[in-house]
Amino acid sequence: MAGHFQNIVLCEHVTKDVGGKYSAIGIYSGDILVGELPSHLRLALLLVYVPSETGPFRMEFELVALDEIFLKGKSTFENAIAGQPISISIPSFTLDVPRQTEVVAFACVGKGKKEEILRKSILLNPDVTPEMIVSQK
Repeated sequence: MAGHFQNIVLCEHVTKDVGGKYSAIGIYSGDILVGELPSHLRLALLLVYVPSETGPFRMEFELVALDEIFLKGKSTFENAIAGQPISISIPSFTLDVPRQTEVVAFACVGKGKKEEILRKSILLNPDVTPEMIVSQK
């Protein structure tokens, strides 16, 4: 099944509100800057996928950090409607970061190939201001 990702949001927390709306809190719009290493990050993901066909499909997901698969999942969507966005939330998880690295997300939809859908660097910035500090120890 072909389709496309409309939004991929890396943040600190995702909630599903009454009425089915999602809220993303602490959105990382660029690289993740930390004031010291090692750091302890709280992360979450919100994915919005738009299928191009009506009918069931399967999605597999991987999050790679520190050169290994950190998080892996799969789901089947039984009642997808072509052109109607499907929101997928991956609730908060913690990532211990001992060094500068990258967080990379991959997805495979249906029988398609695995594709990179997100890449963020985690960088040391000792001059980080209090407004920029992410969750640390």
